[in-house]
Amino acid sequence: MTEIEERLEALYGPVDWPGATGVIHVAAIGAVERVVIIPGRAAPASETDRFALGAARARADAIVTTGAILRAEPGLRHEASDDPGENRAFEAWRRIRLGREMPPMRVVLTASGRIPLEHPAIRDARAGFIWTTARGAARLGDRVGALAVLCGDAREEGIHGAVREARARPGVETVSIEAGPSASAALYRPEPRPGRAVQSDRPAIPTAEEACDELLLSCFEGELAEPAKGPAFPSSRRIEAHFRTPPHETPVVDGSGRWVFARYRRIVSGEALSSGG
Repeated sequence: MTEIEERLEALYGPVDWPGATGVIHVAAIGAVERVVIIPGRAAPASETDRFALGAARARADAIVTTGAILRAEPGLRHEASDDPGENRAFEAWRRIRLGREMPPMRVVLTASGRIPLEHPAIRDARAGFIWTTARGAARLGDRVGALAVLCGDAREEGIHGAVREARARPGVETVSIEAGPSASAALYRPEPRPGRAVQSDRPAIPTAEEACDELLLSCFEGELAEPAKGPAFPSSRRIEAHFRTPPHETPVVDGSGRWVFARYRRIVSGEALSSGG
């Protein structure tokens, strides 16, 4: 457990982790083209990036993923670490330092309802829900294993409804987002345009309850292989305008090359700017 704290401080500086709750988004991108890195053999390897993801999972009361990710990663289990010893250390840190006894609930976001029903992330889930459309609900029914099937409002972004529903559950203080930019971009305010107001046809603006409070961004600074190049990540300008405070950044030469690990934290009105936020 002490090693977990030491590694986190080396990456992100001193942080009051029990107090750093809210909506956290974890992403790995290629810094050159600012695209999401697609997991797989072509992706640059980084043990530090895997550790950052594990820390976010250990902090979470709910983990939000998508049907597309479950289809692309059939072995995904949302464990904090692939190493049994480190996984036990994360579990102890979660229980003793963060006061979380139960594993995080699972939330799956899918418009079509086409998800692998025997996927381990669904099969092993103890609690949570699938957030879908009327079309998806018709395909899935009322329940898939331990997960209730809930139909969102067609007039809003799906991830807004899923985050709001998760945060309304008893004991849920921290929601970790593991979703691609097509879903997660709605957690950030639209990119500002100088001299122009936000138009009604622009992406929906998240409420304070739905907006991203923290971004853990792993940036690979080398050249990505073509199969590892995913969709574009929200622009630096949009991210900086959303958080309004500079990130804590740490460069690391790790496995495949040079990475920069950044932690952005949103400061809400009336909140003091401190290491705990």
